[in-house]
Amino acid sequence: MAQNRRTIFRRSGAVTGANAVGDASPDQQVIQLGSKAEAWFLLAVRFKRSAGSAANYQLRVRTTAGGASGDINEIYTGSSTAVATATNDVADQPIPFDTDSNGRVYFKSGFDGSSTDNAYDYILWFEKAVGS
Repeated sequence: MAQNRRTIFRRSGAVTGANAVGDASPDQQVIQLGSKAEAWFLLAVRFKRSAGSAANYQLRVRTTAGGASGDINEIYTGSSTAVATATNDVADQPIPFDTDSNGRVYFKSGFDGSSTDNAYDYILWFEKAVGS
């Protein structure tokens, strides 16, 4: 009998000089998952601010670059969190989504204020949908 083995993808980064959400060019990280539009699941988000002057952050994962907070393209929105608190958010159920036409999703830290001195580390965990 064949076993059903899941393939989990980890994407991580360390960011310095991150703009706050109020700036003209907010912080946004491009997460490359494939080379075309495909179905995926978001499994978990880990985040730790390491430096900067923002007081709070509100993490977001989107299927489009830019966009308005809370629109249909936002697949994950964290709670507003004090920067001294790390996030380790695991979905109760995997969150389904389609990447953009280039196989990407977009991660935003959502720092408050207008500084550009924020630094952080992030890890996002994904699973590709079967048959995609």
